[in-house]
Amino acid sequence: MSQVLVRSSKPTPWSEVLNPIGGLKHLWGYRELTRQMVIREIASKNKGTQLGFLWAILEPAIRIAVYTFVFGVVLQFRGQGGASDDPVSLYALKLVCGFMVYGVFAESTANATTMVTSRANFVRKVVFPLEILPIAGVTSAAFYSLIGLVLVMIAAILIVGQVSATLYLFPLVFAPLMLFSLGASWFFASLGVFVRDMRQVVMVVIGQLLFFMTPIIYTIDMVPARFAWIIKLNPMTWFVEFSRDTLIWGHTPDWGLLGGLWGLSLMVAMAGYVWFMKSKRGFADVL
Repeated sequence: MSQVLVRSSKPTPWSEVLNPIGGLKHLWGYRELTRQMVIREIASKNKGTQLGFLWAILEPAIRIAVYTFVFGVVLQFRGQGGASDDPVSLYALKLVCGFMVYGVFAESTANATTMVTSRANFVRKVVFPLEILPIAGVTSAAFYSLIGLVLVMIAAILIVGQVSATLYLFPLVFAPLMLFSLGASWFFASLGVFVRDMRQVVMVVIGQLLFFMTPIIYTIDMVPARFAWIIKLNPMTWFVEFSRDTLIWGHTPDWGLLGGLWGLSLMVAMAGYVWFMKSKRGFADVL
């Protein structure tokens, strides 16, 4: 990796930062280093544990079992819409699917707040493209979430007896989720340098407040009509709902809303990148 670290020390021209194509070319130039950082991020999550990578499979599997018992057997929740004739395990799958999808956003943004400060030597001692760190963080979070979602899909096939007819549409939902998470990660990675309480703020706002404003443990139709519009304005609501539609229920997403998610995600990703590239010039002064 050291051979890659000494690449260009020149600041990225604003013509490239403000130009989406120029930004993509800039990031593409660091593709090999990004790949190495992604592998390192994925490997570090369970590093030092006895079971290692097996935890990526065991954790969602245990969640499915626990949620099936607690929400399906003890609390008597049911599947989509609370229908009493749905298998209790479908509600557990719905929960795990929601957790895994939301987890991509929550985990990547929380980790982004300390991503630069924990690597202060990258700022002070070596020439390093800090903008690829959030890419590695989002990709790592997405990788582990996808493993859990594969288990959800397999369990849904065993319960329902067939593959979701809209499974092939899931990438159209997951791709903008990653873009949205990446833009937010760039933003919070920058703020984390200047505001050292940013991780605590993100854990409260995204880890708790936004989580309960996303229909993960409940359905949208359970929300009183006067408050439902707030839940529907939350982009994570539709990332979660469309993921369940395509992976479990076999429904096609609302194309208008999905197109809006793509547009919003692209804008958030571009704004986050520009913010990070502009603010990173002051990182050395703070660190």
